[in-house]
Amino acid sequence: MIIQLNGKSADIPEEIVTLQDLLVWYGLKDRIVIAELNREIIDKENYQSTTLVNRDILELIHFVGGG
Repeated sequence: MIIQLNGKSADIPEEIVTLQDLLVWYGLKDRIVIAELNREIIDKENYQSTTLVNRDILELIHFVGGG
């Protein structure tokens, strides 16, 4: 499946079905992440039930600590 992720085309394996699957695949499951799917903010409690389809537009924002 091909989606637009943070402004770039990304080829996602077919076993990635939900937003939560994608976060696990990218190693972001235990981080604070804001997700916008097709211009709609998705609540964290809905990540597991939010399915991804070909040509979705996804923006992921995660926070990086530093000092």
